[in-house]
Amino acid sequence: MSKDRIATVVGAGIVGVSCALYLQREGFKVTLIDRGGPGEGASFGNAGNLGFASCVPAGMPGILKKVPGMLFDSESPLKLRWGHALKAMPWFLRFIANSRPERVEKIADARHSLLSKLHEGYDPLIADAGAQDLINPTGLLMTWESEAAFAGAAYGLDLRRRRGIHFETLDGNEARQIEPALSPKVAKGIYIPRLAHVLDPLRLTQTLARHFALRGGTILREAVTGFEVGPDGPTKIRTDRGAHDVSLLVIAAGVWSRGLAAQLGTSVPLEAERGYHVMFHPQDLSLRVA
Repeated sequence: MSKDRIATVVGAGIVGVSCALYLQREGFKVTLIDRGGPGEGASFGNAGNLGFASCVPAGMPGILKKVPGMLFDSESPLKLRWGHALKAMPWFLRFIANSRPERVEKIADARHSLLSKLHEGYDPLIADAGAQDLINPTGLLMTWESEAAFAGAAYGLDLRRRRGIHFETLDGNEARQIEPALSPKVAKGIYIPRLAHVLDPLRLTQTLARHFALRGGTILREAVTGFEVGPDGPTKIRTDRGAHDVSLLVIAAGVWSRGLAAQLGTSVPLEAERGYHVMFHPQDLSLRVA
């Protein structure tokens, strides 16, 4: 096989594994490298929504006013190590600038353009790996405990509506008819019927990775430490186990991609959001929808 048909993917989360499988489909001999096992990083704690409706960006108008409260809220997704604040300042300034209404609209357009192809991208991989039993097409239910909180979400809902995303607006009783386990405090909700979610994101990633290996792919559990670069780009990838020749290189290592890309001369404005998730045992709580 010629050198230009050999590819290396750094990062074995759901994105990296999917990239590796599509490269295989294009006829590449592919090596997948990650310091952990497939799906054991951020993909493990992912909510698992096949979120074609997630065109709404994280940075929205008015977000700056909320930042102080979020920093001191232990349950907030925003957590900042004060020693990292100065280093992260360029990212925060870009984030604030991209929270202006005109930028939000353009970002929502771009996200929707990508997400509208979600099933076109995932469905063939899931079918080939025989993982359809991990996909639950029960829709997505979003709820609010007050009319005021629901009103505060109006702009985000309008962003979705204007991009053709269908959803039903519900009062609290209608929401509880769809999901009886909901608290009586729920006052409003929306239901997106076409949305599916993954029953176990870790298991899905592992299943796709096994399929990748069965198709002849190589998975290396090694930590990438750097690169050797020639006049035409990287020639070797260095890990804690040695060095590997590299031709076509894909970096899909989540927040760790920033440091790896910097070693190749590319500045990626990337910061990590605080990760958290809640696990329910079926015997404790049975949910009909995501």
